[in-house]
Amino acid sequence: MPPYLKASLQTEIKILRSFNHPNIVSLIDVIYETKHVYIVMEYCVMDLSKYMKTTKIDENKAKKILKQIISGFSQLIDQGIIHRDLKPANILVNSKGEFKLADFGFAKFVDHFDSKLLHSIVGTPLYMAPQILKKTKYTTKCDIWSIGFIYYELVTSKLPWNGNSES
Repeated sequence: MPPYLKASLQTEIKILRSFNHPNIVSLIDVIYETKHVYIVMEYCVMDLSKYMKTTKIDENKAKKILKQIISGFSQLIDQGIIHRDLKPANILVNSKGEFKLADFGFAKFVDHFDSKLLHSIVGTPLYMAPQILKKTKYTTKCDIWSIGFIYYELVTSKLPWNGNSES
């Protein structure tokens, strides 16, 4: 496994181990084998992108979903973590209808969001804040942009503009 992938995997495991929150996917176990690492997480029935295709979401339902996303996101901020790839496919839905942040492969621990700024471009372009796409400094506020984008999509059932996530 390339060193950057190994580091990303270790960061994801560390982040998942640090949480016990109803709106962040739970880590059950990590299994290390000679050539593979298996991350066992709680079972979720689908992600938010599939949920939006199969469920009629009115404004009240969208607010309830947003509240759960923000609840999980607030925990990330409290722990000094920037997600860097918030999008519907990285928000899982369990069988109880709870929405959970997932996929912390690009996430980073940041000591001070206002002073420690990041430059790397990672994530899904369609959900990226303009400062990431312009290759300028960014903070956790870029995650807030992504949450706003997701909320717009929940409320309107469409994207704010035409585009895709291909580079």
